[in-house]
Amino acid sequence: MDSKTRILFICLAQFLPEFLIGIPIIGSLVCWLIWKDDTDPLVADYARRRLNTNISWTLWFLAAGLLCYIFVGFILIIALGIIGLIAIIKDLIRASQGDTSYMFPFTVEFIRSPQA
Repeated sequence: MDSKTRILFICLAQFLPEFLIGIPIIGSLVCWLIWKDDTDPLVADYARRRLNTNISWTLWFLAAGLLCYIFVGFILIIALGIIGLIAIIKDLIRASQGDTSYMFPFTVEFIRSPQA
């Protein structure tokens, strides 16, 4: 499997478990564990960044869910959903063209790059 195919697989596997079982971190965690020591550093870096994205966005959605008690959370969940959908589409388009430099908005870097 070439690098572009692996990157597209990571991009798609990042969101599949979220729709199936409601746990968004599993797909990107499995991809990162498989390819974190990949010979192509681009694939390993992309998998790490997508895991950071899913961890960050899960925490943002949990915070918005807690804020639903004061009604602000409903607006935040809708806004995060729209921003997330747009970001997913932009990431899929860029990854299919071979550009892996896209950073999702509101992403915190929990897992640092080994080079840093």
